[in-house]
Amino acid sequence: MQIKNNERKVFHFNFFMKSSSEKASWDIALRDVIPLLQTAVAKGSNKYETQKGQQTLILRDIKFFALRGDAADEAISATDDISEATHVALLLGVMDDRFQDKVYTDMSTYAQRTAGRLSGENGEYTCHLLIELDAQDETNQSYYAMLENVPTLSRTLIVGLINFIVNSAHKESEHKLFEGYDLTAPQGGRNRQKLGYRPIVDMFGYASLDFIKMITDGQLKSIKLIKTEVQSSFGQRSYLDPQPHEQKFKVDKKNLKKFTGNVWEDIQLCLVDAAAEDWSAAEFTVNDGTKDFTVQYDLDTENFSQKKFVRSHLLENIDPRLSDASTGVVEHLCKRIIATKKDA
Repeated sequence: MQIKNNERKVFHFNFFMKSSSEKASWDIALRDVIPLLQTAVAKGSNKYETQKGQQTLILRDIKFFALRGDAADEAISATDDISEATHVALLLGVMDDRFQDKVYTDMSTYAQRTAGRLSGENGEYTCHLLIELDAQDETNQSYYAMLENVPTLSRTLIVGLINFIVNSAHKESEHKLFEGYDLTAPQGGRNRQKLGYRPIVDMFGYASLDFIKMITDGQLKSIKLIKTEVQSSFGQRSYLDPQPHEQKFKVDKKNLKKFTGNVWEDIQLCLVDAAAEDWSAAEFTVNDGTKDFTVQYDLDTENFSQKKFVRSHLLENIDPRLSDASTGVVEHLCKRIIATKKDA
């Protein structure tokens, strides 16, 4: 995928943290985790190799921003103080020796020049992840995040890198980095035994407003739940191909019109229950006014398989223009991302 140097698409996610221990209470917030990432950058323990060493992920830089007043560009400023910041920007990169060399053309002669790499160099892309530092819920586990869309830097890779860095810090601290009270101990007082745990992060794509509108406007035709895991010896035989177990629900248009609640929020509650019942995916059949099409949704990761159904907005006419990669957080881009959140 080619991207223009003065445009960026930004996807919107729920940046979610949970405890590695189901027994330990959750007693921290994102502001408690960010210093681990800062230390990793300072110490150089900010890299993670994947695909047998062919690809390296890196957390290059961290910067804080403070949004004051309304969401106008001039109301956003960079700050070194996390206590006064409203957003944190993570600059994440991916290096790979399989990335193609750049080719440039002289428009007066049409002669080509390849920007070749030196020995030991790999191609690199970087992207920004902007996360609001104030939680969306009282548990301090859910945070609004916006991700600059860049080739090869997927949600999965970014989540893997952040979890790798946090897990490494957890091991270095001899598992005493964060401690919560033992939820399984008898109630009564705060003198219960403390248990060490580490935060595990994930990112869940918010549904696009167009998709939600189709659902709420009665264009949803059916929902199909899919379970791919086979709980039997037959599933272990290479000569047998297990077929997914499916359960289909057809939408009753008359009763849908009578429903007074938020249809999408109600469906989301049902999807949570379906995941608890070991269903692995949901498939929505929707009519856009001209034809039927399907939208697939992974119940484990809570993400749409097609990016076009994840909430997003496009930044245009970015100035100064952007490169494929940068060594530090690009302030003018981050300010635009923060200021245009409402455009999604």
